[in-house]
Amino acid sequence: MPELQTLAHGEQNWDSKVNAAIDYLNKTGEKVDNLKWTESTDEGIVLLNGFTGWVNYSYLQIGDKKLVNLNGALKGKLEKGKSVDVLTIPDIVRPKNAMIQRTYWKNVITIIDNKIVAYSPDDDTNPSFWNVIFNFMYKI
Repeated sequence: MPELQTLAHGEQNWDSKVNAAIDYLNKTGEKVDNLKWTESTDEGIVLLNGFTGWVNYSYLQIGDKKLVNLNGALKGKLEKGKSVDVLTIPDIVRPKNAMIQRTYWKNVITIIDNKIVAYSPDDDTNPSFWNVIFNFMYKI
C-alpha cells in the first residue's frame, strides 16, 4: 500500500485520501477480523527415546503463512556430548527447509524438519526434573 499523506488544513482532496484508506481497511479487514490462534491437540506429537513430559503448540494463520509457538518440558536421558531425538512434531507446524536452534540453560535444542533434538554438554542420565525445556516462536 502506498504511504498515505496526512491531511493539511484546507486540503482540497481530503475525501479521496480518506476514502482510499477506508477502502484499504475494508479489503484487509476480513484478514484482521479472523485472526485466531489455533491450539494444539496431542495428535502428531510423538515423544521418542523414553522422554516424558508435555508439549504443546499453537499457530496463527495469516494469509499463506503461519506464526507458530511451540513449547514443552521433557525429562529423559541425555549423554554428554551427544545429540538425541526427543520428539516429533506434526507437519502442520513443521518448519520447511529450515533449522531452528536455541540454547536453554546448558542444553542446545534444535528443530530439524519434524524432529526436536537435544544436545547436552553434561551427563544427565537420571534427571530428577525437566531437563529439556524449550519455547520456540517461528514463521512457516
